[in-house]
Amino acid sequence: MTVNEKAAYLKGLFDGLDIKKDTDEGKLFASLIDTIAEMASHIHELEVQHDAICDELDLIEEALEDIDDAIDDLDSDLSDLDDDLEEITEMIDPDYERLYGYDEDEDEDDDDDVVDWEEDYYELTCPSCGEEIVVDEDVLAKGEMKCPTCGEDLEFDLSSLEGGCSCGCQDEDEDNEGECDCGCKHEH
Repeated sequence: MTVNEKAAYLKGLFDGLDIKKDTDEGKLFASLIDTIAEMASHIHELEVQHDAICDELDLIEEALEDIDDAIDDLDSDLSDLDDDLEEITEMIDPDYERLYGYDEDEDEDDDDDVVDWEEDYYELTCPSCGEEIVVDEDVLAKGEMKCPTCGEDLEFDLSSLEGGCSCGCQDEDEDNEGECDCGCKHEH
């Protein structure tokens, strides 16, 4: 029996006992039974609210599990994207780590990650997209590379370096402060 059913049983029992309600004992029993019935009603309401709250908490727990799964999936996707980005960077510029001093396995605070600018580096401009690219002698010696911005194949002809600049010109123009006649602005 529920609490409401037990309170109703007590009220029925009291009514069936022929206890006179106008006596002191009758008034006491009637008052106690009314109080018990009121308490039973409040307890029933609390049980209903408790059940509703438990159902909502179950829904919230399921939603949190779904969010946790989504975060795990997103973390995995970001890790895959980071790996893909690293592969793309290496395909575009295989000398990326050496030129820019980036090594994923080394500590970020390590001073070895810094580019040594005392070596010879050259700044090139892609004829297709206009992007300025910094390369070292090893990249130039290969004779070709892809532009990291647009993917254009860039070829280098170093045969003219003896006696002139890399654009192939041979003469300096004294009026252009050490620049050649073609305006390439390479130092001679």
